Amino acid sequence: MLMDYGEPHYYAVVQWINGNLKALFHHLFGIYRDHVLPTGLDHPYLFISMSHGEFGRPWTVGAFNDAFAEALRRIGEEPDAERGRNPHGLRHRYGQTLVDMGLPPLIIQHAMHHRSIESQLIYTKPSVNRVREMLEAASQFNSDETFAIPENEGFMDYNWKSDPLKLFAPWMLGSAM
Repeated sequence: MLMDYGEPHYYAVVQWINGNLKALFHHLFGIYRDHVLPTGLDHPYLFISMSHGEFGRPWTVGAFNDAFAEALRRIGEEPDAERGRNPHGLRHRYGQTLVDMGLPPLIIQHAMHHRSIESQLIYTKPSVNRVREMLEAASQFNSDETFAIPENEGFMDYNWKSDPLKLFAPWMLGSAM
């Protein structure tokens, strides 16, 4: 991860898309910091165990994933990595949202804290549904149009440079010539 500031205070600035969510997070974080997070920890981690034997120790990756799954269940969803319903799926959604907003790649790189501009490509790759939506939105023809195949004797014996294997011959398209 690209750090926004160097020694002695390594940290990354959080970029917010929505000011209301930023304010909500700041409010809830204040409550967590002031009433839950113990003082005097020997580590800088924000997410800590609340269990008796491990209280104050940093969460493991598994504990974080378990807490995320439980939060999903509380809102009536089930964890599903295939559908991006996991912590890392949120990162992909963030990257795609930045693309959808029309932001330039260098801004996306910075917002996602990537050292290399190529690192964001996996996060900003559109889904199959998104590609379909964009193609439909950009389409210049009516999808209800029908395309007529010329009905003349010579068409069956065509020799198009663009179809040397004759993959688009009338019999392949279902024409009854």
